[in-house]
Amino acid sequence: MWQWWHDLVRWFDQCDLDATNKGHKPQLALDMNFRRVLDNSLLAKVAVVEVIREMTNSTITDGAKSIGLFIALGKSIENEWYAQSVKSIPELNKKLLHTIKSSQQDGSDSHRSLDQVVRQLWKSEIVKYDGDLAAVQGEHKDWTINQRAKAGAMLMKGLLETAKITRSQVLADGSIYKEEQPAFYQTTQYFDGKRVGVTKLNEAVAERLDRDPANVTLHPRYLPMISPPLPWTGPKNGAYLVHPAPFMRTKDSPEQHLHVLEAHRSQSLDNIYQALDKLGQTAWKINRPIFDVMAVVWNSGKELAGIPVCDPHVNLNLSGLQSKVFEQHSADDDCQESPRLEGEKKEIYRSLLATRRSAYGQRCSVNYQLEIARAYLNETFYFPHNVDFRGRAYPLPANLNHIGDDISRGLLTFAERKELGERGLFWLKVHLANKAGFDKASLEERQAFTEEHLDDIYDSADRPLDGSGWWLKSEDPWQTLAACIELTEALRSSEPTQYKSHLPVHQDGSCNGLQHYAALGGDVEGGREVNLIPGDRPGDVYSKVAAEVNKLVNQDAENGHDIAKALKGHIKRKVVKQTVMTTVYGVTFVGAREQIRRQLKDLGVIPVPNLYISAAYVATLVLRSIGEVFRGAVAIQRWLTYVARLVAKSIPPERALLLTKTDGSVKAASASVQKANDEVELMTSMTWTTPLGLVVCQPYRTQNRTQISTVLQTVYIADPFEPAQADSRGQASAFPPNFIHSLDATHMMLTALACKDITFASVHDSYWTHAADVDIMNVKLREAFVRLHTAKILENLADETLHRYSGYKIPRTALSPKMLSDLKVMGVNIEKVTDQEGRYINLSSLIPPLPPKGNLDIASVLNSRYFFA
Repeated sequence: MWQWWHDLVRWFDQCDLDATNKGHKPQLALDMNFRRVLDNSLLAKVAVVEVIREMTNSTITDGAKSIGLFIALGKSIENEWYAQSVKSIPELNKKLLHTIKSSQQDGSDSHRSLDQVVRQLWKSEIVKYDGDLAAVQGEHKDWTINQRAKAGAMLMKGLLETAKITRSQVLADGSIYKEEQPAFYQTTQYFDGKRVGVTKLNEAVAERLDRDPANVTLHPRYLPMISPPLPWTGPKNGAYLVHPAPFMRTKDSPEQHLHVLEAHRSQSLDNIYQALDKLGQTAWKINRPIFDVMAVVWNSGKELAGIPVCDPHVNLNLSGLQSKVFEQHSADDDCQESPRLEGEKKEIYRSLLATRRSAYGQRCSVNYQLEIARAYLNETFYFPHNVDFRGRAYPLPANLNHIGDDISRGLLTFAERKELGERGLFWLKVHLANKAGFDKASLEERQAFTEEHLDDIYDSADRPLDGSGWWLKSEDPWQTLAACIELTEALRSSEPTQYKSHLPVHQDGSCNGLQHYAALGGDVEGGREVNLIPGDRPGDVYSKVAAEVNKLVNQDAENGHDIAKALKGHIKRKVVKQTVMTTVYGVTFVGAREQIRRQLKDLGVIPVPNLYISAAYVATLVLRSIGEVFRGAVAIQRWLTYVARLVAKSIPPERALLLTKTDGSVKAASASVQKANDEVELMTSMTWTTPLGLVVCQPYRTQNRTQISTVLQTVYIADPFEPAQADSRGQASAFPPNFIHSLDATHMMLTALACKDITFASVHDSYWTHAADVDIMNVKLREAFVRLHTAKILENLADETLHRYSGYKIPRTALSPKMLSDLKVMGVNIEKVTDQEGRYINLSSLIPPLPPKGNLDIASVLNSRYFFA
């Protein structure tokens, strides 16, 4: 890669020289300020690093979609320019570094947390350099997608022309033939029936990247910090010392960005800033024993516990597949010619091909995780957080963090150690049972499970790779092994209750989305299933739905239903779990069918050709059963969907008035023309405010694509900053899950703010702390949930919607007969509404009343042991 960088620098220099000699502006000079800050050496570095990163992180084997690659390259140039510009204010950076260092050493502020000290000093210091920063930000106006794509394409053009790799082959006569080939090339692939441009790695480059140590090619955009993150003080101020990081991941939504700026100015975001700071102040370390075991597995090249096999080239020879397929068929002379057999053979081939395509990406991902862990082995580090547009918090470092997979979580421990005590030892045992998969029993039974398996636990801790491998039977093997090692060390210490533990202990919500729905609707029955109501044992909604589905399957089987007969006795909890979990977040029938198809395939009881129809049958029953068990949730979900659909079909009053006047002057306008004009005006997004004051604006619009000619190819880009119609279907289907996500984010942040005196981390609806502090956290998270749902959330949403969209109109042409019929069922007086004269109907007249609320006492959560457990 050094040679690529060297040759690319020379290419840039030559481009500038040619342009100067010809009296033209340099090709990369989008902005002369940008060219003054970034020289060709730095540009070349950005190009090489970003291209390799995009290639290895892409879902495309050994490549990436060209347009996405161009935009990512352009964005990296833009970010690098901004970082270099901020570095040009040396007094500010010197003061910040001094502040952080002194805050860690000086005991004079011991009554205040480091977060409070740094936040106050940052606010006071930033004022002194406000003019310099304003100058930097004034010069740096966000590039358009057009600019990013063109700049990125220019960098990619340079790499395509200069980056080479030498390949060799031994010929039949023993001589060696060598050939220099491009390291990258461009081609096309079909995605969703559309042909798109793709930039790919030379096969030899991909193989080399897989063999090389990750530190040779590893250049993540964000890494963990070795000092506490800067406190958030504004939409672009916080987290990293120099590198710019946004407070919100806005998906390039200008509306959302404006709402964030307004909320910041009104100080509505202060609690959210503080919650993110709390998450960022949690100190972490690498779990050295787990890292050592992972390193041995990695170096062996074998596949184990999520670490992929070293050789990604799966044998795709079909000759070896026939015996596997034939075993499922009777011995028949014509079997080899059977279309059914041929279909199964192709299905297996496609499966193997997919395995081959994903192996390289998996290997790169794990390599990233291990090399980042290696770099931080002796460090205490921190994860700065920001939020998505719904308010959900995420760590900025993407490759290794506690929200990641089992490998990432297994590698991480808290930096601080805390004495267990009696309750901490109890919770450590419960945690191990949970990780081992024994999480449906009572807490005491989980403790007993761990104590009954102490021999397995000791064996796992002492001999993880040459013992019985008990830890490998878990769905989360590395976290299970980490718990085995931690408990073993505690029990072998002179006094287990005095052992200082640093393993995060998790408390997980019981299908948290349904918990919020049950609380919103006051649903007693649904609340019981998701543990809002105290019980001696945890409710298990997944087993409940599985039992309902089995009942229906058995009935159909008795009536001679062939698919039901084949499925009888095979609908286990695992088959329905993902669908139940995601139904609350808006999974469609198609999505549910695919989820269940994968589970049935893993069971291996249904022939491959019958998987599709069997999955469709089970999906129908699962969705029906969920509707029966959680009627309140379904009613609220339906109400949310229709509110968003109506909003997306509405027009501001001033536009409706203007269109009415226009129509009056053009009397000959046909109904079809009027409908077309109305559709152009439907640009209203569903927007609401979370209980913590964050304004959420859904970004779903039907973007028009613009043709852009770059130096490499013509591409089509949807510019989010261009006015576009609201996607009413997308707005409607996404609102229920997004609204619930905004509530679970609020619950998490309220809990984080309440846990100011203990270590706290979260993975959305899974809250982590030291074993010794689990009881404290459990009280805080229950109080936060009750506080959240004591407020009239749905009533406030309805009032805000009526106020925010006061005077908005809906064209009659946008209301289908089915929609009117559904609204009538939901309680809207359709006859009265449709009697209104004119082309438009008031949005407020169509908002249906809220579903009736049940009698659930939300305070019962305070005494529910299994609400989070």
